Amino acid sequence: MQVGIELYAASGLIEAALDVLERLPGQPFVDVGWMDHCPALAKIRGAGRFGQVRAVIAARAANLWK
Repeated sequence: MQVGIELYAASGLIEAALDVLERLPGQPFVDVGWMDHCPALAKIRGAGRFGQVRAVIAARAANLWK
């Protein structure tokens, strides 16, 4: 899924990238670092949909250390 999101975002297919991104919470995904730093995601980081998914993933990642 990560590669698909990157390809869509880098190709300017923002809605497609966000559509796949929104499926991440249903997966065992915890890579907030990738979400925050991947250059290909720069085009979608400001989207509200991105922020919502990031919040879910960040909470999941934080729970790993409890």
